[in-house]
Amino acid sequence: NDIQETLIKTYLATNFINQNVPLKNFLNTIEKDIINLALILTNGSQTSTAFLLGIKSTTLSEKIKKFKIHPIKRRKI
Repeated sequence: NDIQETLIKTYLATNFINQNVPLKNFLNTIEKDIINLALILTNGSQTSTAFLLGIKSTTLSEKIKKFKIHPIKRRKI
């Protein structure tokens, strides 16, 4: 998916170039930040976020708990 690829490339370019970070920490940080960004892009909709990321809603819920991500307040458009 083009959005996923763009998010990952942008993230890598701005946060991890030339830094010595253990792989596990690196991957967890990327995953958490991408979930946060996707939640922002979908205005906090977990269903839309899961769809955007290509994962099940239950998997997203588990990751939100794992990474202790605080839900954002949805704005009315």
